[in-house]
Amino acid sequence: MFNGKPQAGVKAEVVREGARYRNDPEVKELVSNKDGIIQFTPTHAGRYLLMANHSETLKNDPLADKVGGQLFFTFEAILD
Repeated sequence: MFNGKPQAGVKAEVVREGARYRNDPEVKELVSNKDGIIQFTPTHAGRYLLMANHSETLKNDPLADKVGGQLFFTFEAILD
């Protein structure tokens, strides 16, 4: 969601804990669907970091050319 509206095509990355700065960081690149939803099914239990960025061009705004936001979300997956 951005300004109360779902955003399609937002690129996001999911990285498992302890893998970010390794030779193979195991980054999962995801894109939101038309409803602004990103789906991810973890293959390993543990903590993850999701990072997403969105920006859009403003029209007829004297203060700025673009507006945007970033999301950093940590979560833990427990697998059965």
